[in-house]
Amino acid sequence: MRVLFVRHALALSRASWLRDDMERPLSDKGIITAKKLFKEFGKIYGAPSVIFCSEALRAKETAQILSKSFRGAKISQTPLLNPGTSFGDFKTLLADESAECVAVVGHEPDFSHIISALVASGVNLAIDIKKASLIEVDVNEEFRGVLKAVIPPKIFS
Repeated sequence: MRVLFVRHALALSRASWLRDDMERPLSDKGIITAKKLFKEFGKIYGAPSVIFCSEALRAKETAQILSKSFRGAKISQTPLLNPGTSFGDFKTLLADESAECVAVVGHEPDFSHIISALVASGVNLAIDIKKASLIEVDVNEEFRGVLKAVIPPKIFS
């Protein structure tokens, strides 16, 4: 299965947001950047069957923007991608998934840890996943992966 890891786009700063962090929205700059970048992703990749996303507002908003570039992909919110998620949660999320390609929208440092577990048997890779980046990993049935692409936001600017 091809898994497209997409870190949520730029959100309002934690320092300026005085409410529940799960309700912190994308910033105007984050929305503009995501729309531009995800349009390019849509030209490179076929639509995933589903876009799984964290329940955090910034991840849900990112998934909604992403879905416009991947027409036909449904969005599925899950607590299994909320901040603090683990490799075990990721495996649970995809254990019964039979799609050829899925996208997951979530957070750092969670994605770095999950990708390290997939492609380097848990050795901590030095991956700098910028906001709105896409990381493509081919994942087999044993949850071993091959890193195929790292697309940072600046690649299209």
